[in-house]
Amino acid sequence: FVRTPDCMINCNFIFESNKGEIEIGDRCFINGGTNIISRSKVKIGNDVTVAWGCTFYDHNSHSLDWRERQNDMFQQFKDLEETGDFIKNKNWDVVKTRPITIGNKVWIGFDSVILNGVTIGEGAIISARSVVREDVEPWTVVVGNPAKVYKKVRHD
Repeated sequence: FVRTPDCMINCNFIFESNKGEIEIGDRCFINGGTNIISRSKVKIGNDVTVAWGCTFYDHNSHSLDWRERQNDMFQQFKDLEETGDFIKNKNWDVVKTRPITIGNKVWIGFDSVILNGVTIGEGAIISARSVVREDVEPWTVVVGNPAKVYKKVRHD
């Protein structure tokens, strides 16, 4: 755990390029087993709670074109053998990358996955084991894979 005066952070920050950026607001709690994987940007607002084992992934990892994925594998084997860093020379130009934005007062349930390009609005709740592929409106509970609106929550 990293304990600051107002946050408790117990997750892995994984930067898959020198362009990756992770920003965490005030009074946040991020539990163990969570991976924040960044090639572009993951921004987490204030007063956010993230449960065990969540994954934030701001890119698709591979191209949709199987030939590009095949080239990627060949390059990974070569880089691993030559440098020990299997993504050292990865061709990121063929990989879709979009930032993730988590609003203030959000609660993300255990084992949830937040994918690239998603914005989660203020006060939203992501149910356990949900896969969030699309934006979530503020003060909304979403559940499932893919995550769908379950109900609205009060926020007086």
